[in-house]
Amino acid sequence: MAYELDLAKDEVGRLRVQVVTLEERCGRLEKTLQEMREMVRARDKELDRLKKERDRLLIDRTQSPAIAHNLKHGRAGKTHNDKQGSKHSIDEDRASLRYSRQIQDVHGLDLLSMSPTSLAFEEQRARLQSAETFMTKTDAWSGAQVIQAVQDLNSEVLQYAASAAELCLADYSAKPPPAKCREATIATASRLGEGLARVLSTRNHSQDPILVQFALQAAVIVCTARCFSSFCVGLPLKPDAFFAQIYLQIRSCEPQPVSSRWRALTHRYIHVLHPRLEEQAVEELVDVIFQLCADIMTAGKCSVSVSSKEALKNRFAPQIRRIVQAACKLARVTKEEIMSTNFEFLTVDPGRPYDAEDMIDSFAEYGAPTRGRVLCTTELGVRCTTVRRANEGGKAVEARKMLLKPRAIFDSVIQVLGTEG
Repeated sequence: MAYELDLAKDEVGRLRVQVVTLEERCGRLEKTLQEMREMVRARDKELDRLKKERDRLLIDRTQSPAIAHNLKHGRAGKTHNDKQGSKHSIDEDRASLRYSRQIQDVHGLDLLSMSPTSLAFEEQRARLQSAETFMTKTDAWSGAQVIQAVQDLNSEVLQYAASAAELCLADYSAKPPPAKCREATIATASRLGEGLARVLSTRNHSQDPILVQFALQAAVIVCTARCFSSFCVGLPLKPDAFFAQIYLQIRSCEPQPVSSRWRALTHRYIHVLHPRLEEQAVEELVDVIFQLCADIMTAGKCSVSVSSKEALKNRFAPQIRRIVQAACKLARVTKEEIMSTNFEFLTVDPGRPYDAEDMIDSFAEYGAPTRGRVLCTTELGVRCTTVRRANEGGKAVEARKMLLKPRAIFDSVIQVLGTEG
């Protein structure tokens, strides 16, 4: 049953990625179709104008020989002594000469008359296209690839948490001292919420460490979420907050490609100036994760031999480092190489009531009633936001789209697992 459920989940994930890919392709095709329609309308207007000009010139050409013939015979029949007639004929000759020259040069005049409008139109269009190409640039990753990367990250976290939680089943009699359990419970509550810390400290996990597994998932998810919430991973708090404020201001005042391009260049050159910044951040974050995981297992009264920070590091250091590096890579890609939209990686705050629009209950598929409040987040979610304006200088509007809802567990999980645990 569990195997079939996993297959169904994988199939749903693949179908979800395909749907997102097709939606993006449909959006691009609609945009291209709209541009082509505008170009066709502009070309049709230009062709209509040229056809009218051509018809007028053909009519003028057929009439000009008759006018010249009449003028010639009219001048021959007049007397040379009539000064007024002579003056009139001279004026008509000059007008006829000017007109004939206009007829001879009509194609040149036609080009001159159409060039300013046509060239200005083409020049403006080319300028806008070149600016758009520079500002938006081709995204390195598609939305489907981002979703897949988040799903892979969630799977890695789940595998680590399941493996680490199994340690609670070994040598459970060697419990940590009560004072240390209290300190670990307080530390866990400060980072993951009082509800989860209370459940960990008051239940027996020797037979079923599923709640310890959820807490370990939450610990890794909360820590790796820092990679996505900060402007640049590894920057000290004040500079990071300063750059983040600048970016938010630009994003509220400028088009999406402008703010994305500024963030990408700033982010990239921070790493040029500090090439080891991300490496140091990875090591610090790995250390924080193991400390939090050790507090969780100590709060759950797991064996001292497996719940210490050093013991967890010896067993799972490569796996946790790989998870953090994958999160940092995903953060860099979304901040440096995606210009068309902004990806947000979502967790659910402890204590929030259930909202079907923003989250998924991890135990709902097992028949658990979805009620109560959030204990912790078990899987990251993804949402993309794009800043759009109705016209130049108009008010900025954020278009949001949920691509992958975060998963969480709620108070109702206690009823499913039983009151004794």
